[in-house]
Amino acid sequence: YDDPSEAAADLREAYVRHIAAQLRGVDPADAASDAELADRARRVLAFETGLAAHHLRSEERRDTDLILNRHDLAQLVALKARAGDLICLRGDLGAGKTTFARSLIRALLDDAAAEVPSPTFPIVQTYTAERIAVAHFDFYRLQGPDDLEEVGFHDALGRNLVIAEWPERVETALPAERLDIQLTAGSSDAHRRVELTASGEFAERLERMRAIAAFLAASGSVGPDAHISYLQGDASARTYARVVTP
Repeated sequence: YDDPSEAAADLREAYVRHIAAQLRGVDPADAASDAELADRARRVLAFETGLAAHHLRSEERRDTDLILNRHDLAQLVALKARAGDLICLRGDLGAGKTTFARSLIRALLDDAAAEVPSPTFPIVQTYTAERIAVAHFDFYRLQGPDDLEEVGFHDALGRNLVIAEWPERVETALPAERLDIQLTAGSSDAHRRVELTASGEFAERLERMRAIAAFLAASGSVGPDAHISYLQGDASARTYARVVTP
């Protein structure tokens, strides 16, 4: 990106034109001029270059903690979640599992005021977001793995994003490929230490989430008033997100 050579400049402009064409395809009704789209495309190119640099640094410093509020973390997890994923929320009573699940589901629904009741008594609550169906389970009242079939866990996992509280109750029956989110006490009642552990294909997405979080934190684009949401893209492998700040 910083290469001053003429060849590099030509390559950058070709890439800008390519990105601009994709942006036009994302929303054909967008009334932006070609010049405005080109300006957006240059910002995308700069963002991706910075993101790559942060990704490299995160690979080198895996022990570095990131300080995020629940709102930001939930939006980042929602951004990378897909149908068929299993997200397990772990922690003691009062650790904040249901509170985090509520933030995550609201991020998936793109509705900060959505009603998200605890599934403790019904065992499962379901939601239909624009791009993904969600099943929120609480396994606390289950006797063991044999109860999973009765509550529809396997069927739900086949076609939904599944969020599960108290996975320890059915540990031996859980698929190995998943995202585990462990919540423990923090430095005060208002803080939690959150450890994310991914296995299988989710591991690569977790690294990407970390890189995005680092980039947004460095640019000042995180906080309780920031809004990070999935943006439907085109048929390419590229994925998009919209970040709105005050």
